[in-house]
Amino acid sequence: MKYESRKFIDLILTATSKWANWNPLTEISVGDYGTVDRCTGKFEWEGNIYSDDFQAQLNRSPYKVDSFEWEGNIYSDDFQAQLNRSPYKVDSVGLQDERLQPVHDTCSDDEYIVCPNGTARKASEAGLEALQGTVDVKLRVNFQFDHKIGASLVMYKPQNTSIPKDERLTRLLRAMPGTLKAKHLVTEVTSCPSYVMVMSSQSAEGEHISASLAAKVPQPGITVGGAAVMDWTSDEVHGIRRSGSDTKAIYCPLYTLRKPPRTFWLRLFDKRGNSSDVETNELVENWAAVQQPPWDPIDEDGDEDEIYDAALEGEELDWEI
Repeated sequence: MKYESRKFIDLILTATSKWANWNPLTEISVGDYGTVDRCTGKFEWEGNIYSDDFQAQLNRSPYKVDSFEWEGNIYSDDFQAQLNRSPYKVDSVGLQDERLQPVHDTCSDDEYIVCPNGTARKASEAGLEALQGTVDVKLRVNFQFDHKIGASLVMYKPQNTSIPKDERLTRLLRAMPGTLKAKHLVTEVTSCPSYVMVMSSQSAEGEHISASLAAKVPQPGITVGGAAVMDWTSDEVHGIRRSGSDTKAIYCPLYTLRKPPRTFWLRLFDKRGNSSDVETNELVENWAAVQQPPWDPIDEDGDEDEIYDAALEGEELDWEI
């Protein structure tokens, strides 16, 4: 298969409306913006709204952005000089405001499991006890894939980081059409200390795989301090298996991309340059999730099934009603 990453990402996206990070050690952060590579499915990073560089661009924006604070407003640099001479207190609200920073949340479930084109069953408490022996097994998952290529992603102790729900954030982003137009925004990232990714092979018999997460057995004479170090073990995989484990949530296997509505930058500001009212559907938290990938439908070999569009080819269409 030419692009295994794209096939895996496509399967996970279809099942969850979220994007898989083919290399979970590659950091993807809330506030990142960019596009998706059509060939590999990987996120092409172009910047982050919380970076100093983006804040500098925002400060140079010709548009005034209301701060929604009784003290005053945030304005363009040209008008800032007048504000500095004002007898009234004015706060400059930027994306470094702690109220606009990403929100961190620990998931209520100990694990997250998704398995398109297959089934995944977590071992029961009794099943885990039978496996213990000298090894402290935390999680065991049995995968069953049919004859089609299937994928599975398992995260242990997942944590979510997301964009805050604050109208001022939307107003600030709307002041940056030159930077953010035609870009996707990462609004949520799911990270974890342990993960395993499996993509099965295509076979008439299907494939059965078991994976277990257990504490590493320390070597004699070596004392392991702090949190227990975990490790994944699994049956032989005829397709692809990737995994990682650490004491901290350093892996980012899953993230959400959103895009603003088409009208978001059509009615930006009034004649005086002040930002117009924000509609409910324009709030960042209400932006549509990006569920349509930049590639055509993918076949079992990972190749695109090119869609023939008669309208694009200039043919006359005859609609029957």
